[in-house]
Amino acid sequence: MSNPANLAKHQANPKVGPIIAKMMAKMNGNR
Repeated sequence: MSNPANLAKHQANPKVGPIIAKMMAKMNGNR
């Protein structure tokens, strides 16, 4: 998860994008 380039690559995937977006929202909400 620490590799931003890898994350961007997965975000382009329509199946994985929403999951990553949800995880990022969860992480940002915990702060």
